[in-house]
Amino acid sequence: MTSIVKWASLLITRPLPLANSIPRQTIVRFRQILGLISIIVGWVTAIGPLRSSEIRHQDITLPLSSLPEGLNELKVTLISDLHVKGHCDPALATLESLSGTKPDLLVVAGDLVEEADYVPAVAKRLKQINASYGTFVVWGNHDAFGPPKHQKPNWITREARPLTAMERVLENHEVQTLTNKSVGLSIRGAQVQIVGIGDTHVGLDDLAQAFAETDSEKFTIFISHNPDGASILGNFRADVTLSGHTHGGQIVPPIVGPLTLRTRYPLPKPCGLMYVEGRPLVVSAGVGTVGLPFRVNAPADITKLRIVQPIH
Repeated sequence: MTSIVKWASLLITRPLPLANSIPRQTIVRFRQILGLISIIVGWVTAIGPLRSSEIRHQDITLPLSSLPEGLNELKVTLISDLHVKGHCDPALATLESLSGTKPDLLVVAGDLVEEADYVPAVAKRLKQINASYGTFVVWGNHDAFGPPKHQKPNWITREARPLTAMERVLENHEVQTLTNKSVGLSIRGAQVQIVGIGDTHVGLDDLAQAFAETDSEKFTIFISHNPDGASILGNFRADVTLSGHTHGGQIVPPIVGPLTLRTRYPLPKPCGLMYVEGRPLVVSAGVGTVGLPFRVNAPADITKLRIVQPIH
């Protein structure tokens, strides 16, 4: 790789053969292109060690005084952005590695698949994790819309996915989808609400509908694929919001930082525990990738969240 960069540098600086017969503007443009190529090659070489392939297990402890009395600890495993693209996708192996871990709650914050055909494979593995009080999914923008079936992924042709049929597959594996709705749970005698919304990125969210049957006096976990959900809550109760979507930036050049997080509202950081509008937000960096098939300085993660009573 170094020899390629040196070769390009020599071509940029040395006189070109037959230079007298080539228009000067063409020579300048040719050298500009070679210069750009050498910069790109050099950058790719430099970031090689920063390319992330391992899955990081991120442990977060969140003390909340609003946690119901008698519930000393609530363990939540947060997964997002699997982007499963085939039956041998590495994200499926990641799910298998969690088999039998039995968190209290398993939350999948959207972008499970790139084609509806792969939902059964994901659902099977989610069930095997065996969450004690339920597994809950919200759809992301890639779940809701994508290229026509059996076409290569592209950014132009998009069509709606059969979300209702996809939800039935999940339900058959004891996985509950929360699209603008809520569910009440009794966890070791404590009352907890889980609320989920459709993806804000593609306009499928309806907060009023999602919170229509909730009790503002009860502890509430809010799930939104896009972290923007935390910024539009208004007066609706959410003791903690769980999200994904950002991929931790996916491509994060040193010094420059994330090129994009694809959110409308700014975030304090690309992923992890943060506070938005004074309320805790936990953003998973996700497991899979979109566009480029790798991550740079933005490792994939599985978030293991412990919500605990504060120590007084």
